[in-house]
Amino acid sequence: MGEIIEDLDNGYLDELRGDFSGINLRWDGAQEGESEFLNSLQRNIIFAMFAIFFLLAAAFRSYSQPLIIMTAIPFGYMGAIVGYLILRIDMSMYSILGIVAAAGVVINGNLVLMDYSK
Repeated sequence: MGEIIEDLDNGYLDELRGDFSGINLRWDGAQEGESEFLNSLQRNIIFAMFAIFFLLAAAFRSYSQPLIIMTAIPFGYMGAIVGYLILRIDMSMYSILGIVAAAGVVINGNLVLMDYSK
């Protein structure tokens, strides 16, 4: 489905607008649902990161240790994205949710590492 939308965005819609003045474009169905999902996911990830930071700061009674723990989250995200690129697998909404859930595993691993290194 992404290829169809890409083809539409790469010129066909501009031709259509040129031929028919006043034409409106509105994404419905799966594309609209995916767009709403990504917008709400972006907003909720930001909220979750702040919540995780403040919970870790309260537990460690420090602001630097939660930052150290949370610096590994981008590496986990990048590892997943590189894996998808290497395997040439398309990302779906479930894939993105899995990558976000992997942030919890990364944080847990760093918590264990911080506890062990004390």
